[in-house]
Amino acid sequence: MLRYIIIIILSPVFYSQTLPTVPKNVFRVSFSNNISHGKLTLSNQEIEMRGISRSYFNDNVRNNVGFYDYSYDLYNLGDINISDSSTISSYLKSINTKYDINLPIFRPTGVDTTKSLVFDGLFTEKIKEEEIRNIINIDYGFSDEITLSINIPIIKSSIENYSISLKMNKIEGIDDIINYHNLAKVSIDSFFETSKYLSLGRLERDTLKIIYDDIYSANGDYSVLWAQYAGNDLWGKGFVDKRFIPSAFAPTDTVTLNELIDYYLPAKRKGSGLNDITIGTTILLKGNPLWKNSTSSVLYGKLSLKIPFGSTIEL
Repeated sequence: MLRYIIIIILSPVFYSQTLPTVPKNVFRVSFSNNISHGKLTLSNQEIEMRGISRSYFNDNVRNNVGFYDYSYDLYNLGDINISDSSTISSYLKSINTKYDINLPIFRPTGVDTTKSLVFDGLFTEKIKEEEIRNIINIDYGFSDEITLSINIPIIKSSIENYSISLKMNKIEGIDDIINYHNLAKVSIDSFFETSKYLSLGRLERDTLKIIYDDIYSANGDYSVLWAQYAGNDLWGKGFVDKRFIPSAFAPTDTVTLNELIDYYLPAKRKGSGLNDITIGTTILLKGNPLWKNSTSSVLYGKLSLKIPFGSTIEL
């Protein structure tokens, strides 16, 4: 008949550090608690906002003949298809020729394609953490030489205070392309007020309006209003395009870089609950365990598996 012995230990340090194994059929349960504090400062880290850079000019996308051909930057909107046989550029060319007018055709303009547009800067972040946890450790003597263990940490309180300071460099090389779109918008706006526009066929007027709305309206599929609004001070004036605004900000129509930082990197986060659980075994490889009053040399081996169990800390 098997007999079990349960040993309960209350101590600030795991008793298993002194006695790694326990006798056969013995349970050892130990409890401990600790408070940990941590601080971290990372200064002058480089940051590059390539996603935003490529919204001005994407040098990673080319067409079959090697020309830059990204539909969602400011560089070459003329290559956007408006039908199976026409692009914005080819359609506006035909309108200009047919009616002797001079509408912008949105061909490549205003960017030095030998250089990548990369918006960069430096940031410093500071993190301060405090964590209070209780730990339950259960050991079971599978035999005198093998002990099975489970370690269960319970976080009573975990608090993280975070701060970041960011300095972005001035956006260079985009003034020409923004000026092009400013002038193009004024040109098309003016044309819509002329008799030549009114004399166009209904289909032609509707097509021009679709092109205009796609590029120069807030909800346009290829809207450039965000760049026209911000100019070369995107970090200061903020983002007005829905691509850059998280849904949590709705119905806000403008979000600054600092607001995005506060949203994605809140100043204070906290959490509690069960943390990662560790299960394992300790094996006596050489000698006799200390609980046999042995004075011989002892060699142990350990094998453990950590099971992710903690939830993400949150606001």
